[in-house]
Amino acid sequence: MPGKKGSFYWILNIIGIACALILLWQFVEWRRAPNGAANSVKATPAMPMVMRPDPSAVKVISAEQLRQALNQSGIVLIDSREWDSFEEAHITGAIIMPLNEIESRARHELPPGQTVYVHCHFDLSKMGVKQPPGAKPDMTLCNLTSVALGWMGFHKALYIPDDPATLAAKGIPITGTPRR
Repeated sequence: MPGKKGSFYWILNIIGIACALILLWQFVEWRRAPNGAANSVKATPAMPMVMRPDPSAVKVISAEQLRQALNQSGIVLIDSREWDSFEEAHITGAIIMPLNEIESRARHELPPGQTVYVHCHFDLSKMGVKQPPGAKPDMTLCNLTSVALGWMGFHKALYIPDDPATLAAKGIPITGTPRR
């Protein structure tokens, strides 16, 4: 039985080292934050365990407002849709940053304090849902993207929920071939 006891202690040592590395990583992230403060969610006494997207927190802009912004130099435009949707058609100049990559990339790739324009059209047709003409865009992806960016401190974000075909029809430059 001495062999089993030895392997048990070996496993405990590995778990202990893993916990120490996680704590060290958390400390390094905390030190990177401005003034030693956390960049993510501020703790409140009544904070729920699961945060639900708040549609009123999403600041939607029109195609005309987007066109005016695109005429300015140095705007930050990300596309939070999936890679296949982006490759099919996207707003010219947009950076692909799908929702599942925002947490790992936003802090390193987006300039803090600058307004970020986010194309977040949720393509229901890829799930087999046919939208009637003139239907309002689905805001699910915009809501989730808003929560993800908000957790990281990017509160100045404007959302573009229209599909590429609608944006192209309104004069927004699109790369690729949008489908209807």
